[in-house]
Amino acid sequence: MPRELALVVLLLLLVSSAGVAPIVASGGSVTECYTLYFLDGIVVYNSTISADVVLETPTNTQLLGGIEQVVEHVNSYNVTFNESLRAYSFKLREGEFFEGFFLSKVHVCSRPLNTTWLYTTLALFNPKYSPAPQVNASFSTNVSADYLKTPHDKVVKNVIPEYEKWFSEHYGFTTRNASLLGIATTLSYFIQRVYLKYSAGVLPRSIDSTVEERQGDCDDMARVTVEALNYYGIPAAVVSGYVYVDGFNYTIPVENTTYIFVNNGPHAFPIAHVPGVGWIPLDWLAGAFTYYPFIVESITRNTEAPSEEEVEEFLEVHRALSAVQVIAVVPEATVKEYVNSSLGALYLWNNLKEKAVVTLSTKIPRELAQESTLTPRETVQVNTTTYTTELSNTSTLTATTPLSEQGAITSLGLITLILLLVVVLVYLAYSRLK
Repeated sequence: MPRELALVVLLLLLVSSAGVAPIVASGGSVTECYTLYFLDGIVVYNSTISADVVLETPTNTQLLGGIEQVVEHVNSYNVTFNESLRAYSFKLREGEFFEGFFLSKVHVCSRPLNTTWLYTTLALFNPKYSPAPQVNASFSTNVSADYLKTPHDKVVKNVIPEYEKWFSEHYGFTTRNASLLGIATTLSYFIQRVYLKYSAGVLPRSIDSTVEERQGDCDDMARVTVEALNYYGIPAAVVSGYVYVDGFNYTIPVENTTYIFVNNGPHAFPIAHVPGVGWIPLDWLAGAFTYYPFIVESITRNTEAPSEEEVEEFLEVHRALSAVQVIAVVPEATVKEYVNSSLGALYLWNNLKEKAVVTLSTKIPRELAQESTLTPRETVQVNTTTYTTELSNTSTLTATTPLSEQGAITSLGLITLILLLVVVLVYLAYSRLK
């Protein structure tokens, strides 16, 4: 099969599988946008400390030519937005019960997911590939200053030589002959899928321990990848947040506190800036901004893991709380009939929380679980306006089967697997024609 014809066939397959129609931004670039709702709530059944507690909160974010996220905080109950922290928080008092939540509308625009998938897939099979001229590897002053630092010594001495060896053996030429997109793609793939073994962990590892032990979770892998990309002069950052996968539910116990994620999982991945291409996600673990939509909580070049003192403080707080926190990502279509109502957020929260309590019924005394239910005729503060609720507490979400930590097999995932198979077959055809 001629190479040009194969690429056309692949491109048509990618376009035909798109689930969201791309739009043209003001600058002429094609973007893809989606809207999701983010609900974060907590029930504290007992606490042995008094403290100010900050909830995970998505924020307005912009990487020119990469990601633009606009957050509208819709409703809240018992929590306040801290302007200095740009996050919701609440005051916890020793020995007292607490319940609160907030609901935010998150609108995200990025390069079309299928385009990102196409770029990284082609660059992985052919590291000389670039969808645009190299532009002399020039970066804007702001990008270089903020996202290009001196790489970590352990990464330079341990990871880079192994990558260079793997690259030469795998492709038959050196990285000097590769495009910057080819280096970014193959380097991130090597670190996340070859060099490091995935090992889930509640506590972050330092870059030294990650490289020495050759294992880590998504955060650890992202930090190592960013350092390695900077070695090749490629600006990079760690993106943290929540990957949206409908039906994927995930539970993380931390001391006496349990986190329940509904339709999402907490995740981090590296993103790189390639001249002529822009910012491109490099997630070979969960496919954020490649296969699945993503809600951003933070973007940073900082790759330092928290200190031992910070980790211990984190654990102490979670030992002191007997609590359940529910973080849910809900598609716009699910909530649009409720979101314009002052009771919409409360309706969603009661349903999600009820499901969480059922899941954790063996850990939470039934009398405490019943105490945490917001009953009808209870006054609720929503966006500084007081409403009196008239809700039925009998509605529940449909139970879903918990999926493995590594991902969820959905219709989109099935299409992705089929497309990957097509790419492999095309690549094999290329090899036979050489």
